[in-house]
Amino acid sequence: KALTEDKSQWRIPTKEDWDELLNAMETNPQARIHDSLSNKWLGEIAGSALKSNNMWKGYETSVKEIPVEGQDVVGLTVYPLGIGPDRNEILNDSNADIEGFTKLSGMWTNTLDKTGNAYVKIFGYNSAQVDQDTYGDGARMSIRLVKDYTYSNYNEIESILGLPYPTQLVYGICDDMPYVKIWT
Repeated sequence: KALTEDKSQWRIPTKEDWDELLNAMETNPQARIHDSLSNKWLGEIAGSALKSNNMWKGYETSVKEIPVEGQDVVGLTVYPLGIGPDRNEILNDSNADIEGFTKLSGMWTNTLDKTGNAYVKIFGYNSAQVDQDTYGDGARMSIRLVKDYTYSNYNEIESILGLPYPTQLVYGICDDMPYVKIWT
């Protein structure tokens, strides 16, 4: 709301913004399925391509869990800051700890599903894919901002609502999938 009132070019990314970015990171055209409405792990390598190449802690893994390093190929640097599901209704615990710190990173979208929950994109230490899920507004996750690139509106540091934020001009990694936007 504050971004709109400030007439900012920046916005909270929609599910479509995230889907376009994630699909632009997939080198296999058959893996460009991030625009699915399914709540599941999608794609093949987009998660690894965007995750930071540090701070993801190694954990003892089960047979199905294999640590997957982040490549940070476009400088978006998704760090493992965890997720805080809305557990208040179940546990009546308003001070619940963040889950998966150093293991997961949940990112909000500005798109709601049919039940009024927001789509989120979740990066995990044990997957090169990206999980898509939905959460209510009581959940706690990270947020990025995005704006369209107009060939003259990119600065490495931008003032957004009066505060300085580093930004990244993000290009798609595949010639057959054009993509250019600016992300915080």
